[in-house]
Amino acid sequence: MLSLVRDLLFADDSAVNTTSDVEMQRCLDSLSAACGDFGLTISTTKTEVMFLPAPGKDYCSPAFTIKGQ
Repeated sequence: MLSLVRDLLFADDSAVNTTSDVEMQRCLDSLSAACGDFGLTISTTKTEVMFLPAPGKDYCSPAFTIKGQ
């Protein structure tokens, strides 16, 4: 499945919007692979995740990985 990076803000910042945690992990994997193709890395210490559950759903803290971190 083709994943798109949406809302590219600056050369070194991006915002990825998805509707599920599975889709977010898939997008992060694709973004990480694309960065690797150009010799770039994603700083996991600077990476932030904002999660907003659907109305009426319970909050559960999502967990994502970038190259095993």
